Parts: sequence; C-alpha cells; structure tokens
Amino acid sequence: MLVIRTAQWEAMRRARTDEFHRKIARMVQADRPEWRRGQLDDSIEIASWMRQRAASYGVFLAEDILRFVRFVIRYGRDYETRADMAWANRILNDLSLMGPQKLDELERRSR
Repeated sequence: MLVIRTAQWEAMRRARTDEFHRKIARMVQADRPEWRRGQLDDSIEIASWMRQRAASYGVFLAEDILRFVRFVIRYGRDYETRADMAWANRILNDLSLMGPQKLDELERRSR
C-alpha cells in the first residue's frame, strides 16, 4: 500500500501554489512589464500579493483568482486607493456577494 506522508502532501501543495504564482507572474510580465524591477522574483511577489488580495475578497478558486488578476492588471495595483475606482471597492467589499459574484459584477461594470 502506498503511504503519502503529511510532508509529502505539503510539498505537493507548495509545488502547485508555486506553479500558480509563476503563471500569474507570466501574465504580469506580459501585460504590465513596468511593474517589474527586472527580476522574475518581483513578478512572483506581485502574484502572491494578488492571490492574497483575491482571498481577502472571498475569491479562492484558481479560475476566479485569474479573473481577479486580469482586473488588477487592467486597473492597476492601486485600485483600492484611487477615487475613480470607488465603484470597484464597493463591489469587492460588499459582504452580501460571494467572491465569484463580485467578479461577475466587476466584469459587468468594466464593459
């Protein structure tokens, strides 16, 4: 019988998370090269930040996190502090909406 230890599960989870961060980092590098200071690690740090911000809004599924990443790439990392983005902040902080619903509304309003 095959036994997978906790440390092995953790290593597999970390590997999946790291690969997901690299995917987001490639999106950032392609669409917002000005956010980089010249190293891939910068883009991975940005990717980690985006994933954490998405989670804070109730966005957890990979496909939904990527939708949130596209929003941030389009509007900028400073969307939370910009007066012209108040509409997005209202949506993202609306406790009556689930994470995917917030993204649906952001996308609807962005058209």
